[in-house]
Amino acid sequence: MSATLAKSWSNLLVFLLGVMPFFLGFVFLGQTIFWKYNKFEDTSSSVITLFSLLNGDIVNDTFLETWAEGLPGQIYLILFMILFYTAVQNVFVTIIMEGY
Repeated sequence: MSATLAKSWSNLLVFLLGVMPFFLGFVFLGQTIFWKYNKFEDTSSSVITLFSLLNGDIVNDTFLETWAEGLPGQIYLILFMILFYTAVQNVFVTIIMEGY
């Protein structure tokens, strides 16, 4: 595992730096849409919530809690899940597999 990470760390770092502006954009957009909910009340809570969503932890809870915001809130969460869960994680896996 260490040999694989040693081969692919530079590509992972470049990709991570490229994805971070999008992630932070989703963090701040989540704060503006869901500002009255505990999971998005400040920047650190928003980062933790989106990271948990990214790892499949509190998906149902977040969708149910923010349901009152209507269609824009649901589109935000679904778009985040599609973009980050499918696209970004697959690219991370591909980079690591390439290093392997």
